[in-house]
Amino acid sequence: MKLQFTGEVSQFGKGLYDILNELHIEIGESDKKVEIKRAEKGFSVSVAGNKAEIAYNTLADFYRGLSITADALQNGYDISISQSPVFETCGIMLDVSRGAVLKVEKVKGIMRRLARMGFNELMLYTEDTYEVKEYPYFGYMRGRYTEEELKEIVAYGNLLGIEVVPCIQTLGHLASPLRWSAFNGMRDQAAVLLIDEERTYQFIEAMIKTVRRCFTSNKIHIGMDEAHGVGLGAYFNKHGLQDRFTILTRHLKRVMDICKSYSFEPMMWSDMFFRLGTKDGEYYSFEAEMPDNIADMIPDGISQVYWDYYNNSENVYNVMIREHNRMECPVIFAGGVWTWSGPSVNLRQSFESTIPALKVCKERGITHVLATLWGDGGAECDVLQSLYGLQYYAEYNYDCEHAMENLDKMFKICNGFEAEAFRLLDVDDFGQEIYAPDEPVFAEFESHIVSSSKQVLYQNPLIGLFDKNFAMADMHSHYSAIDEKLKSITVPEELSSLFDVHKQLVKVLTSKCDIGIRMKKAYDDENKEILAQLASEAKTLADDIGKLKDLRMKLWFENNKPFGYEMMHHRLSAAESVTRLASERLESYLDGSVASLEELEAERLLYNNIDRPFFMEYFFNRIQMPMV
Repeated sequence: MKLQFTGEVSQFGKGLYDILNELHIEIGESDKKVEIKRAEKGFSVSVAGNKAEIAYNTLADFYRGLSITADALQNGYDISISQSPVFETCGIMLDVSRGAVLKVEKVKGIMRRLARMGFNELMLYTEDTYEVKEYPYFGYMRGRYTEEELKEIVAYGNLLGIEVVPCIQTLGHLASPLRWSAFNGMRDQAAVLLIDEERTYQFIEAMIKTVRRCFTSNKIHIGMDEAHGVGLGAYFNKHGLQDRFTILTRHLKRVMDICKSYSFEPMMWSDMFFRLGTKDGEYYSFEAEMPDNIADMIPDGISQVYWDYYNNSENVYNVMIREHNRMECPVIFAGGVWTWSGPSVNLRQSFESTIPALKVCKERGITHVLATLWGDGGAECDVLQSLYGLQYYAEYNYDCEHAMENLDKMFKICNGFEAEAFRLLDVDDFGQEIYAPDEPVFAEFESHIVSSSKQVLYQNPLIGLFDKNFAMADMHSHYSAIDEKLKSITVPEELSSLFDVHKQLVKVLTSKCDIGIRMKKAYDDENKEILAQLASEAKTLADDIGKLKDLRMKLWFENNKPFGYEMMHHRLSAAESVTRLASERLESYLDGSVASLEELEAERLLYNNIDRPFFMEYFFNRIQMPMV
């Protein structure tokens, strides 16, 4: 389709041309004319026949309006619509620190999709995956971005109206660089910097000076979350037991002073203030006892980022935001699209937590929200699986009353994909009952956060660590149904590699979910005929896992820098190997080489005494072997 634009067009530059190219639109003489105007807030779109008008306030408004306009003109329908954002900023946080460092062109592609949905912010979460020239071991062999790459990402975001914000760590989550001897003397705990050590602040200043050179935004996220054991390691040995609130706030002031000297306005994750106020170090607790003078202890000018991807109750969000307000700091909310619990996105939990969270944020006047896309556990889930979940954030921001009602339609308009295909990515939605009480108590997370696909994929079928739990549900029918649906959907051509991986994953899960259960039963029944069939099935299953490994490697190298893939390669190789070993062990038993199989003699117990089939356990070293 060709469009003729009038009005303010030249200012958009390359960003507009790149998005029009994705929408299969050319600019030129045409009977389809689009007039572009400015608006005081939000955007309005009017399409009547071949004439269209877009009035916009921000670039985010414009590109969302452009998506709607293009769809109307391409599909021949009239529309008149006006929308204004609920939140001042609606963004995402992209994790590029868990092995998968996205190629620069892939980050640009994600930003184009964000622009079409109406997002206006991208936080780039880099623990040590950015270059700090004074410290060559920082990000060594981790696929770190160079300064030139970061500048390229930032400049492209500016073209699209997306503010790219540095999101770094200045206290915890630094295990990867702190393992090197170059950082000796800066280590409190294995992943936590040593507070009150001058070398620590020289290092932090080098980080902040680097991102100042690369980012045009004056915002900076300085992290400081989950710094477990802060003040109790090398700091304790050097200074003795100190009040941990005091040392944390003293460290925060030093870091803020550095930020301000480089004209940054810092924000931080808020959980450490809550954790230090509870006996068990929990974040979500009504029993947190922060000092009465907490507002006086926290330096002026810091925003608190309340992150919560777990709770499904409006009561929880109301109470947590109320408690955050006690700090007398601006509050930013960070929800999440669950890309970190296994090989597939968990859309059910994403929506169950996001829907009440955004509603409460709007009611309580929170003006800045973001969706986090973590890659915990090795970035096993490709980040593009998050698109459908992200669309909800965009819809709530622009049309909160009809966000879910219009979700599928707007996903097609803004991303060009059918929602059904993306819903099939959530293989861990077993329809389990969600625990979301009316009373103001915190949800029991593990009752509704499920990572069964990861447990099925990696467990040793002869050991069957999860089999007693899996036997409580008909997992085979569940995966088989998804497998059949995947065969009938139209897969987006540009995401063919992603869906190739997913189809193969579901094929593996369908066989592997109960093969250990069937092995144990046949062995206990002394049914060697079925054991022979299972030996053959396990051999085929090992081949299928090998194919999954090859497809996942192809997808990884299409999207990410090569560094970090070895973790996934090792895990899938291990799953392939133990499955092939299971076949060989059965054959040895069947041909009389071994008199018994001790693995199948052993009684199966509930995993960790959890008496239900579905629960959260996504640590690889607890799945393929007993916890140690």
